[in-house]
Amino acid sequence: MALFNLVWFDPIWKDKYPELNKLFKKGKNYTLEDRLKIVELNKKIMRQIIPAYKKYQDEGRIEILTSPYNHPILPILINPNDVKVPSLKHPLPECKIDLIEDAKNQILLGMKKIEDTFGKAPKGIWPSEHCVSQKTIELFADLGVEWVLTDESVLSNSIKKQFIRDFRGCYVDPYDACSLYSYKTRKNKKINLLFRNSVVPNLINFDYPSRDSILSANDLFGRIKTANDKLKNSPDKRHIATIAMDGENSWDAYPEDGAVFLERLYSLIEKEKNIFIGDIKIL
Repeated sequence: MALFNLVWFDPIWKDKYPELNKLFKKGKNYTLEDRLKIVELNKKIMRQIIPAYKKYQDEGRIEILTSPYNHPILPILINPNDVKVPSLKHPLPECKIDLIEDAKNQILLGMKKIEDTFGKAPKGIWPSEHCVSQKTIELFADLGVEWVLTDESVLSNSIKKQFIRDFRGCYVDPYDACSLYSYKTRKNKKINLLFRNSVVPNLINFDYPSRDSILSANDLFGRIKTANDKLKNSPDKRHIATIAMDGENSWDAYPEDGAVFLERLYSLIEKEKNIFIGDIKIL
């Protein structure tokens, strides 16, 4: 039990807490006192998480978004009859249940949780499983959401264009996938839309952990730079590459829990004058 809990500590904490490093080195014959110490250190570190995020938020270094509270598929809540599954042999039964108030509450509860926790209401939302519809976007705007994050497949369906990729999975033409989008609602409200690259999260989650961290960071930066180079003659002032991770926590599969990979990636971006990391204010 002691070793099981120890391996979940990020390696950086061994330098910050000498007693933790001592427990790692012990390796066997852990006492009850040792196990209690491990639990105490675990709680001590976890208590630092929310204050750290709040600090970075208040300094303007990060922006915290939210999701619908209980992870519902909002388009189905808003209108169950909008569900279309062409592979079904039989039509779906007519559904007359009105769950729009449930959808509203899920959005508001998610926003309130972030505001109560971090002292600031979120401006952005990541819909459960990237699921959106026009009615969902309208509802987001009515409730004060300023931007929404979803998947490139939604954009592809919306603009009736398939994104062609080369043998590495890079966009042949990144213009549409990396453009900035906004939606004007029926009530004349504007809401910004971000569409993530669907290949990159799979690389980060499942491919890069088994490869050399420096080479993996170089590969990801190369993909970003390739798209940027292809957009040099774009008529638009700026473009955006959206990297949005799924729920898989892949970092424990990386050497040093991803520290080498992330430090290399950020250092490459920092040195590139035409690429920068920004918040949603650029929209």
